[in-house]
Amino acid sequence: MLKLITIVSFTFAARHVSGDDVFVEAPIGQMKGITMESQKGHPIFAFLGIPYAEPPVGPLRFKDPVPKAKWSGVFDATDDGHTCPQYEMLFKNMNQSEDCLVLNVYTRNLNGNAPVMFYVHGGAHILGTSNITINYRLGVFGLAATENGDATGNYLFKDVIMALKWVKENIKSFGGNPDCVTLFGHSAGALTSTTMLVSPMAKGLVHRVIGMAGSSASHQYLESKYWTMKMAEDVGCGHEEHIIECLRNLPWETLRDAGNKWEEDTLITFRFNFEIEKDFGQEKFLEAHPNDHFESGDFLRIPIMMGQTKNEFESLGAFVYYVDKFRPILNQINTDFEKIAPILCHYNANASNANHIAEVLKEKYLNNELVTEDNLRDLGKLLTDGFINHATYRTVSLVRKYSNIYYYRLDYENDFTYLTLSKGKKWSNARYEVQYLFDFKEAGFFEKGSEDERIMDLMTGIFTRFAATGNPNEHGREEMWKPSNSHEFSMVLLNTPDENGNLESVNVDPYEDRYRIWDELFHLKN
Repeated sequence: MLKLITIVSFTFAARHVSGDDVFVEAPIGQMKGITMESQKGHPIFAFLGIPYAEPPVGPLRFKDPVPKAKWSGVFDATDDGHTCPQYEMLFKNMNQSEDCLVLNVYTRNLNGNAPVMFYVHGGAHILGTSNITINYRLGVFGLAATENGDATGNYLFKDVIMALKWVKENIKSFGGNPDCVTLFGHSAGALTSTTMLVSPMAKGLVHRVIGMAGSSASHQYLESKYWTMKMAEDVGCGHEEHIIECLRNLPWETLRDAGNKWEEDTLITFRFNFEIEKDFGQEKFLEAHPNDHFESGDFLRIPIMMGQTKNEFESLGAFVYYVDKFRPILNQINTDFEKIAPILCHYNANASNANHIAEVLKEKYLNNELVTEDNLRDLGKLLTDGFINHATYRTVSLVRKYSNIYYYRLDYENDFTYLTLSKGKKWSNARYEVQYLFDFKEAGFFEKGSEDERIMDLMTGIFTRFAATGNPNEHGREEMWKPSNSHEFSMVLLNTPDENGNLESVNVDPYEDRYRIWDELFHLKN
C-alpha cells in the first residue's frame, strides 16, 4: 500500500494505541501526538483534535470562519476534542460544543512528501464527528442564510475551505505534500467535495476529488432561508427585527434541540443546503448553482472519481415499514404521496408541476401501488435515486463531456452491508463501501485471508493510487478501468476480481433508464 498521509482514519489508521508520544513543529505551533497501530500492523503517528479555526462562538456564530492563531507552548493533540452541535441519532453521549472546528492528522512518515487524503464525513449535514475526519459546523450553525447580508450561508463549506488552507500551510510538517491533496467524501460529504469543484475559493487547495454516493449536480431544492426562518419561529426569534442577532444570543443547545425536533419522527433528510451568495462584501463560496457550472464546463479540471453502491438506501424503505416511529411516513406515502414526495425526494413542493412529479415517480417506481412488505425494495430504489444515485450519475454524464472521469459501482456485499429489520429479510444499508476504507467498530477487523479483506485491499488500492497519480489502475493495467469521457462511457463494477485480477466493466449504467426519469421531470441537461 502506498504511504499516504490522511486527515482521516483510513484502513491503515488506528485501532491500538502504543502510548508513545510523538512531537511535531508546524507553522501553527508545536504539537504532541500519539502512536497507533493499523489493521496491517503498521505504526501510525496520530495528531487529534487540532484546531484549524477560532471557535465560532458569540459574535462569530453565523460568520465565516477565522483562521486559528499560532499558539505558544505544546498543543496536546492526543484527544479528538468536541463534536459539533448535532442530532444524536447514530452517536449517543457526544461531547458537543460550538468550539469544535478541529481536525485529525494520521501519517506513517513525518519526514516524507506523501499524497494527502482529506475526508469530509456524511450525515445529511446534520450529524457526524471528527473521530474519522474534520469537524465542520452542522445544521443551522453551518448553513443559516437570510439573503439580506445578516447571514450569507455556506459556513459549513467555508469551514472545509479553512481546513484545506490549514493543510496547505501545515501538512508538510507531518510528511505530507500540500500540492497533492485529494478531497473525498461520502453522501453529504460527497456533495461538499463535488461542490468544491465549482467554487473559486477551492482553487489551488484541491488536486483530486472523489465523490462517494452523492453530488451537488442534482435536482435538489435550496431551502436554507426557509429553514432559518422556521428555526427563528420555533425558538421565539421570528418576530424580532434582527432575527440573526436574536439567534446568535441564544444558547447553542436551544438551537440544537429545536433542530432535533424536526428529525425525531422523520427519516434523515437534507433541509439546509448550499447558498448562491449575493454580494455583501464577503468572499463568496458559490456565485451560481453547481448545475450551471457542470453544464457549462466551468469546474476545476482535475482528476475526478465518482462512485455509488448497488442498493445504497434500500434500508430506508424498510425503516418506514418495520420501525414503529416511522409508520406515519408509510401511512402518508400510501394516502398522500403528493404531499410527502417533495420531502422524501428533495424537490420544491410549491413548484407548479409538483403534483405531476409525484404522480410520475409513484407510477415509475411504485407502479401506482400501495407500499407493502412486498414492494419495499421499490420504495428503496426511489429514495436511493432521489437522495444519491441520480446526482452521482449526472455528475459523470456532465463532467465526461469536458474531461476524463472514473466511475464505479460497488457490488460486493457482506454481513455488515445489511440491516436485518424483519425475520429472514436483509436490507442494504447506506455507507457500506466506507467500511473498506475506515476502521469501523461495527465491522471489526476483517479476517485474514477472507474475501472481505481482499475487497478492502482492492478498495484501498484504488483510492490510494488515485490520490497519488490521478489514476485508480495498477501500473501497466490502465486498460482494465477506462475513464468515461466524450468518446465513451465506462463504469467498473467493484466485486471479487476474476482469476486474472480483472474487474467487470459496462458501457451503460444499468440504472440509466431510472435516472432519465429525473432529468426529464426537472428539465435537467445531460
